[in-house]
Amino acid sequence: MTSILEEKESLQEIALRYLNDGVFIFDKDRKIVLFNPACEQIVGFSAEEITNNETNCFDIFQCHSSDGECLAICPGLDLLEEKRTKIAREYLIKTKEGKQKRVVTNYSIIKDDN
Repeated sequence: MTSILEEKESLQEIALRYLNDGVFIFDKDRKIVLFNPACEQIVGFSAEEITNNETNCFDIFQCHSSDGECLAICPGLDLLEEKRTKIAREYLIKTKEGKQKRVVTNYSIIKDDN
């Protein structure tokens, strides 16, 4: 049984590694806990820089709406407040080099036992 679970986990890791879409996961405090290689390519930060950083995702990406409105209050957290399971939005984010980049995001809730 353990080898089947380990195999499934490694398949998930492989899938995340080779996806062309950036995938990151943040916790309820907006600290990024997972950051795949496609995200590294999009924003210029390494996964290690991001996941070892104690600041929240807004402080890193400085998200703005496509109209330029500051999104200091995380739209991803809206999922919890609105009792929705998915939100799709377009944003402007700041890359490591300080450039703004337009991205389309899809947020989904991932829950654990807690």
